[in-house]
Amino acid sequence: MSTVVLSVRVRRGLKEEAERLGIDVRKVVESSLEKGVSWGVSVDLGEVF
Repeated sequence: MSTVVLSVRVRRGLKEEAERLGIDVRKVVESSLEKGVSWGVSVDLGEVF
């Protein structure tokens, strides 16, 4: 599997809260993107948290 580097901007407070809760932001972004691609729709990452 080939990978690329993707830069995503997230509000500092949101990132800190996710880290505090043990949420892997990278996995959430990747999973949301996979779902969006499979459904053929755009995914609002704000809806994930």
